Amino acid sequence: MRDREEQNFRRLLRASRIATTALAHESRNLSSAISLLCAHLGDKHGIAEDEDLTGIAGLARRIEQMAALELSNRRSDAGNVHGVSLREALDRLRIIIEPEWSEIHGEVYWEFPFVLPSVMADPPGLLQAFLNLAKNSHRAVRDKTHRWLSVRVTIEHQRALIVFEDSGPGIAAEERLFQPFQQGADGTGLGLYLSRAFVRSYGGDLRYEAKSGPPRFVVDLELAS
Repeated sequence: MRDREEQNFRRLLRASRIATTALAHESRNLSSAISLLCAHLGDKHGIAEDEDLTGIAGLARRIEQMAALELSNRRSDAGNVHGVSLREALDRLRIIIEPEWSEIHGEVYWEFPFVLPSVMADPPGLLQAFLNLAKNSHRAVRDKTHRWLSVRVTIEHQRALIVFEDSGPGIAAEERLFQPFQQGADGTGLGLYLSRAFVRSYGGDLRYEAKSGPPRFVVDLELAS
């Protein structure tokens, strides 16, 4: 029991670190945008030396500096990121999700090369990101006549692309998709937000691709050297 609680505590700390990194990243993006708008306003209206405008720009720069320091500190704490077998991660995912898909008479289709490379990741965090995408698909298809999830892997330009597609209705508000505390979401509404934060902490990305076909999420990971 003690070992289990210590493991849960470590996972909580890791999730907190990644959430903090993600917030720092978004804060830096916003402060950069504010600084750019201040510069445009100053040039457009000839008020570049206005005290209020320069004060806003100074605050934005300070926020950016704080976020940059936070991101720097988090990158230095990246000891858990290393080469992870993608096949092992997908095998664990299959063992976990296939029983619950069988319960709703759904199908999970797996499509990937016989030989899969290792990717830069942290095993628990990567599995958590995969699980979140699979569970979102499970919820999305429960009321559908045809219930299926497809997990496909391709290797392109030294990157591994893991594509999750399902028979669900798709995303209604794409612009809010990765925002935290989503209204109407199961649990805290942090699933996609934290999943993308996990993946980005490995130098990868998680994105939603709106196409004419099924809803598609892509996990983009760097191959391990």
